[in-house]
Amino acid sequence: MHTPLEIAVCISHVVSNAQADGAGLDLASQADALYTHFRSTGYSREDIAATLRDEAVAAGVVVH
Repeated sequence: MHTPLEIAVCISHVVSNAQADGAGLDLASQADALYTHFRSTGYSREDIAATLRDEAVAAGVVVH
């Protein structure tokens, strides 16, 4: 079973990688991938997408 910390770390890595690449973040595909991998955490796809979006915006990453 995955923990909330594991998903938080992965969200951080996704945002950091997008920031380093300067390419922006495909929110839907990344949220789907994280949701599929971390389904056992109990977070919804919408929760993951919202957190991913908030973190990306805070880091100055373009979200599309």
